[in-house]
Amino acid sequence: MDGVDAALLETDGETHLVSRGGSFFPYPRIFQILLKVAEWAARLAQGDPLAAESLFSKSWRAYTTRLQIHDAELTALEQEACHYLNEQLSLKLAKPTFSAVIQCSTHLHRQACERLLHQQGLNTSDIDLIGYHGQTLYHNPPQGISWQAGDGQALANALRVNVIGHFRQQDIDHGGQGAPLTPLYHYALVNHETLYPAAIINCGGIANVSVVLSGAIGDLNAFDAGPGNVLLDRLISQATGGLKRYDHDGELALRGTVSCDGLALLHAHALPAGFLNQLPPKSLDSHDCHLPEGFEQLALEDALATLAAFTADCLVKSLLNAFSNTRHLKHVILAGGGWYNAVILREFKHRLSAHMNAKIQISSASQLGWQQDLLEAEAFAYLAKRSLLGLTLSLPLTTGIHSAKTGGTCFYPQ
Repeated sequence: MDGVDAALLETDGETHLVSRGGSFFPYPRIFQILLKVAEWAARLAQGDPLAAESLFSKSWRAYTTRLQIHDAELTALEQEACHYLNEQLSLKLAKPTFSAVIQCSTHLHRQACERLLHQQGLNTSDIDLIGYHGQTLYHNPPQGISWQAGDGQALANALRVNVIGHFRQQDIDHGGQGAPLTPLYHYALVNHETLYPAAIINCGGIANVSVVLSGAIGDLNAFDAGPGNVLLDRLISQATGGLKRYDHDGELALRGTVSCDGLALLHAHALPAGFLNQLPPKSLDSHDCHLPEGFEQLALEDALATLAAFTADCLVKSLLNAFSNTRHLKHVILAGGGWYNAVILREFKHRLSAHMNAKIQISSASQLGWQQDLLEAEAFAYLAKRSLLGLTLSLPLTTGIHSAKTGGTCFYPQ
């Protein structure tokens, strides 16, 4: 929720893949707070948009209290939020609303598209299709809901380009988890370089793993492995009243010491019971991850170091529990912003080393010439093309869907 990743991809939705660049467009702090409040409301409303609207004010109070923003600051912050939404959307709100936050999210994605095209010297007429994932506010597969907020029709109308959205719902409707969806793009990248057998580990808010054992699509496996950055970001946001959103390169964690007691506490209470031992397919929502009571007693640097070690531990344990033939992997490829955290990287390598084939190659995505920070944005461009062609987006071994299905909804400009 720190901004929009936008990428240009030239693809046929199958084997032709050419990265054409991309950019990250950060949100201002006030919109990051508004998004987190909207997420809180969506969770309280259990994915019901109408209920989320009515719960927005309550969620504003609850989230800002968690950030330890006191009444003296709260009025000014609410005025800032209102001013920002009114300025972006040409509205005259007296207070922030849930629907205005969603509208603003769509508006900022439109700006990201326009700015990226301008940077590349292109116009909207130069592109064929936009894959618009939207902002995940609520993910609960057993309930049959994975809610990505954003208006695909409004984006198509504004940019005069076909937009593919709603990627996850058809998977859930057919018995899948709705996540992860990026493995088919990981599979295409690995096949392009013939790197298999390989594991691609994407460490974002939630960490997910794609294992490509061969060039056969039936040998593609994937699952959410545990928290990536989500608990680290949550802790530092709470500790700084939202002034800092993450631990840049793990600088604070590097000053800390991993607490064995803290790690045990996290393993006991941070995730749903049995998640790490659960066989794939499986998915995780950010609200499934918790900072246990008592964890805050650790010094901030020690707590961050311990959370980084927990992320690494979850990744290794999930990988080993899922695949007994992990020793036969030739490549482990690291993607996503979490790997910039030096402690996550250090702890992961240390924990995996005891279980690895000595000849295994650990590489960052960027070392392979991939767009490490833009892989997810490229993945949804790739999936958009596949959706348009009616090709598979998810498989039984990636999401748990009953049988391979396409997905997504196309919004045509009106």
